[in-house]
Amino acid sequence: MTHTDGVAKILILDDSEVLLAVARASLEAAGYSVVTRDSPIGFSAMLRDERPDLALIDVLMPALAGSRLVEIVRPLPARRHGGPLLVLHSGILESALERLTKECGADGYIVKSRMPRDLPTRVGQFLAAHGPSRRYERSPR
Repeated sequence: MTHTDGVAKILILDDSEVLLAVARASLEAAGYSVVTRDSPIGFSAMLRDERPDLALIDVLMPALAGSRLVEIVRPLPARRHGGPLLVLHSGILESALERLTKECGADGYIVKSRMPRDLPTRVGQFLAAHGPSRRYERSPR
């Protein structure tokens, strides 16, 4: 799952500028290309335009919960044709995060308390588990 430059692209959606900066630094140091967004508004357009391999989505966003955002984005036509992995992240209890992930149909989760230490490893595990053929197709404009 790589782009023309051979590097997997990760989109991080979180309302915390500090977390965005720390997660970006951690993933870039591991060799990933990273784009960030601090608001769920315009997220689906960013998925279409940036074509990430994996989207890391904060559960507790002010305007729209990350789990609800996954429910909105998951059925989009481009997502069904190999769109990005949708991974929730949060500081809530792991058992609650796991349940929420299953309920909304996300591809997985990462507990925030383990970030950024485990972030590159967990992202790599998600990408490896879902294979190199998973690509985000552009929707016709």
